[in-house]
Amino acid sequence: MLDDLYTRIDFLRKGLEGLWTRNQVISDNVANVDTNGYKAKNVNFEQVFKRYLDKEESDIYRGKEYEDYKNNFLNESRFSIYDRKGLPVKANENNVDVDIEMTYLAENTMKYNLVKESMDLQINLLKDVINEGKR
Repeated sequence: MLDDLYTRIDFLRKGLEGLWTRNQVISDNVANVDTNGYKAKNVNFEQVFKRYLDKEESDIYRGKEYEDYKNNFLNESRFSIYDRKGLPVKANENNVDVDIEMTYLAENTMKYNLVKESMDLQINLLKDVINEGKR
């Protein structure tokens, strides 16, 4: 039970890390709204987690190989920052739209708060397990 709890906490920690990175990238986008040639950027946060969840649901990964994968994935996986494609480019070759960035920021903030609440619940569960063990 504790191994699963620790895995969930690590998963949520990695989620917070990814969402924080995205928040920084969005802030950089807004700060460079008037910078000539700047291209809006994003983070491959969802793709990294999709890869993890796809492996998690796969019947192929069971036993030691699966446990090694699970234990190493969250520590070794890194998020990539990439240029966002398909946005209209202004005369100064910049494609940052402040309204779009503020929408992304609001969405990202909501996601961050939800993951943080989930993390709080998992930590409280761990505290309960520890306290019950003391009795």
